[in-house]
Amino acid sequence: MTTTEYTVELPPEPSSARRGREFARSVVTPWGLEEMLDDIALGITELISNAVRHAKSGVVVTIRRDEQCVTIEVLDHNPAPAQPVANVQEDPYATSGRGLHLVSAISADWGVRRLSAGKVVWFSLELPQAGRRNADVFEMSDHRPDSSARSGAGERNAI
Repeated sequence: MTTTEYTVELPPEPSSARRGREFARSVVTPWGLEEMLDDIALGITELISNAVRHAKSGVVVTIRRDEQCVTIEVLDHNPAPAQPVANVQEDPYATSGRGLHLVSAISADWGVRRLSAGKVVWFSLELPQAGRRNADVFEMSDHRPDSSARSGAGERNAI
C-alpha cells in the first residue's frame, strides 16, 4: 500500500486556519482531488481553530493519502489535552461548539489519539469513486458505522 504524506507546522494564532486551508489546497490539487477541497477545508479549519483556541498551542498538520482515503491530522502540544466530543451541545443557540459535529458529518471516520505532550485529532475522507454520489449532510443513512472504521489512528467517537 502506497502512502503519501505532507506536514506543516503552524503557529498558535487564528490565521493558522487560513494557512492550513492553503496548505491543504497545495497538497490536494496536484493529487487531482479538487472535488474534496471543500470538505477538507471545512474539517481542517475546525480542527486547527479548536487547537489554537482550546489548547493554546501551535499545531502540526499532516495530510496523508493512501489508495482508499485522505486523512488529516492536527497535533497540538498541550500537555493536558481535553477529550474532544461531538455529541454534546449544551446550548442549541450557541454561536460556537459545532465544529466536531461538522467534522463528523463530512468524514468517513474521525478520532483522537492522546500523546504524552498533547493530542492528535484526525478525520478521514474516502476518495471519490466514479458513479458514487456525493455525501448529503442532511441524509445520515450513508454514514459508515464505527465498527467498520478503517483507520487505526486512534479512538473512534460515536455520535
